[in-house]
Amino acid sequence: MVEEWQNLVCYPNPTTEILNFENSGYLLLFNARGQLILQTKVQNYLDVSMLERGLYFVLLQTETSLFKTKLLLR
Repeated sequence: MVEEWQNLVCYPNPTTEILNFENSGYLLLFNARGQLILQTKVQNYLDVSMLERGLYFVLLQTETSLFKTKLLLR
């Protein structure tokens, strides 16, 4: 069982199209209002070009860890 959140490394941040991750896993993407926008499995990158500009919160779960970060889309 995972007990502690770790910082998620993703780049570039801010971005406009492709967001790269150092980890693969199950991703949850929330907007600034806390609404769930996207849930999907990712393999080291995610195309975010279809999303509106703004601030998002990214949560990523792997088999052994939980990661979180903020994302700014331009």
